[in-house]
Parts: sequence; structure tokens; C-alpha cells
Amino acid sequence: MIVKSEESLSLYALGALLWLGFVAFILACVFMSIKESPLVAVLVLGGLGWLAWKWAGKILSEYGAYVNFGTVQLALERLPTVGGELKGAVEFEAGAASLSRIEAELVYMQQTPDHEGGSANSVVNSVTYDLPVHVERGHRRAAFAIPIPADASPSGEGTASELERAPTYTWKLRLNAPNAGGDLARSFEVEVLPAGTRAEEVRQPSTVSAFALVAANLLPLVLVLLGYQDVGGLIVLYWAENLVIGFYTVLRMLAAGRGWALEKLGQSFFFCLHYGMFCLVHGIFVTTMFVPREHYAALNALPQWPFPLVFAQVLWEGAKTMGLFSLAALLLPLLGLVASHGVSFYTNYIRSGRYRRVRAQDSFWRPYPRMILLHLAIIGGGFFIAWPGSSVPLLAALVIGKTFMDLALHRRSNRAG
Repeated sequence: MIVKSEESLSLYALGALLWLGFVAFILACVFMSIKESPLVAVLVLGGLGWLAWKWAGKILSEYGAYVNFGTVQLALERLPTVGGELKGAVEFEAGAASLSRIEAELVYMQQTPDHEGGSANSVVNSVTYDLPVHVERGHRRAAFAIPIPADASPSGEGTASELERAPTYTWKLRLNAPNAGGDLARSFEVEVLPAGTRAEEVRQPSTVSAFALVAANLLPLVLVLLGYQDVGGLIVLYWAENLVIGFYTVLRMLAAGRGWALEKLGQSFFFCLHYGMFCLVHGIFVTTMFVPREHYAALNALPQWPFPLVFAQVLWEGAKTMGLFSLAALLLPLLGLVASHGVSFYTNYIRSGRYRRVRAQDSFWRPYPRMILLHLAIIGGGFFIAWPGSSVPLLAALVIGKTFMDLALHRRSNRAG
């Protein structure tokens, strides 16, 4: 079982892009205000420029650490239990900076809510180990077996009295090693299960859900091969999958075993607003770019809905024009995606017991990385295919590529919880 590293090149690249966007925003602010209000422009440039300089320094220092050590992975043999041990290895890439030893610190922390709505963090226990690093074929490895105290608490909420809220316990494995080009400083949050938890109770991502996902993705492929599908229809189908993912995310938040019921309802409602706005903007973009030109006149001739609803009208009419609500076109594969995500929700979240160990907020951001990465690739592929005329082989390649990406992201997200 692999627990992914907090650091990766993609995250640093994303940070660099966000930094460039921030600098562009600064320049735009200065350009718009320099003539009318030079003093304001100088203040804006000074304040935001200082933030950009500090941000750039942080990105460069952390990127230097990544260049030295690459992606560091934590490989565990099994999830640890109270009274058991944390057993596994830290793995470095073949090109990582040469190390003979690293320092591993297992930290047991308690977060206690106070009466004012805040919380206080305290380290209950901390044990440091010196681990030798061995060179193996293709990578370097530092094995460890760290005992978990029998009197400790598992990850998650503890017990509470009638007058106080329950404290939350977390476990982290921190790795440190000095290096001239940037010190190794990685931190992994580790889930520690209650004493007596059997190994078979800790399930890996369900094979059944993976098969269901592949089967659901084969339906659009069949429609493409039979000539019933075009690039616009595929893109709007995959956009509609966002709504399916959002629906099951709300179910995950409501079913979370930790937290108050009112807290879960409030966070679920906010997620619906936040995620719904994202889907609305995304959907308008998709329908505007992929609706056939000959249908624009008919759509423009329709009476407009009241102003706040005009965006929903564009989305509704565009999706309907591209066949989303036609059983022979897109509705059947959409129902297949509903069933596929339902199987994953049950097998990987409910049946595995993961819902007992999480809060509603743990699922809030879960669909975003998958959706953004997947749909950037799909829309980019859609533009490329639409240019030569939506040939069947290219459409089939889009569906197959989406299926492989979907499967990889599905396995990654469910392995993380």
C-alpha cells in the first residue's frame, strides 16, 4: 500500500502557474490605475509585489528540495493499529540526492476544541528514529518498524464528556535529512486504526468498482462505433458526469461518521453552491463551444428566461440540443455512469467502513483535482477532434483515453480514502 508524498512536480508547476497569474494580476491593476491614481498604483504595486516576492522565494526553496530528492513515497505493509506497529519503508527515486541515513519522527497529536469555537493543538508523544538508507535496484529505500503505544488513541475523534466536545487525534511521520541544495522535509499523515482491527477490514480499492467504471465507459464507445455519437455529445456527456460525482460527494459528506449532523448539513449545502457554480460555468463553456452552428439561430430565437436564469437556459438548451436527454444518444450511458459511481461509493466508502473515520470536510475538495485534470484533457482532445471533423477513430481514441485516465484517477483517489 502506497501513501503518496505531499510533494510532487505537478504541484510545484501549479504553484508556479498561480504565481505567474498573480503577477499578471498585479500588472493589470497597476496599468489600470497608474494614470488616474498614481499613488494608489504605487501602493498596490508595493504591497502585492512584496507578496509576490515572498511567494516566489518559498516556491524556489521548496522546488530546490524537490530537485534534490524527487517524489518521496511512504510504502506501508498494512494500516497500523493501536498496540501494533507502523511497518513499511520510505522510498526515494533513483536520481535522488545520495543519503546514508534519514531521521524519521512519529508524532502523535491532539486537537482539542475550546469553548470559543477554536481549537488547540498539542503533541502528546513524539519518537525519533535514525534510519539507514539502502541502495536497491532502481531506487533507495529506508525500512522501519515503529511501535504504536497501547495506551494511545486511534486517528479520529476520541471520547468526550457531557460538557466538552471530543478531541481529535492525528498521527504524522516526519522525515528529515540535511542537504546543501535543500533539506529533505516531508510529512505524511498516517491513519492509525483502533486496537484489534483485523487486517482484512482494511480494504484496497474494490475491483468490482473498477470493472463497473470500465463497463460504464464502454457504452459511449459502442455509440461512437455505431455512428450515433459526435464530439459535442461526448463532451456534454462527460460534463454531466460532474453532476453525478457531485451527487455522490454530497452523499459521502452526509454519511461521514465524524462530526455533528448540523455541521455536515451546512458543509454539504455550501459544497452544492460552490461545486454547482463551477459546473454551471463549465457547462456553459462546453455547450457554447460545441453546439453545432446551425442550432444557434434556433436557440437565440427562444424567449429568454429571467436574468439570473438565462445562464441555466443556455446550459439546458445546449445540452438538450446535443442529445443529453435522448435515451438513444446520451441518457443511457449517463445512467451507466450513475451506476458505476454508485458501485464505487458503496464498495469503497460504505462497505469498507471508511465513512466511519472521516469528516464531511474531508470529501469537500475530493472531486476537484480529478474533474479539472480529466476535463482539461477531454476538452483539449475535443477541440483537436472537432477540427478535422469528428472521425470515428479519433472519437474512439478520446473515449479510450478518457477510460484509462478515469481508471487511474479512480484508483488513486480511492486508495487515498
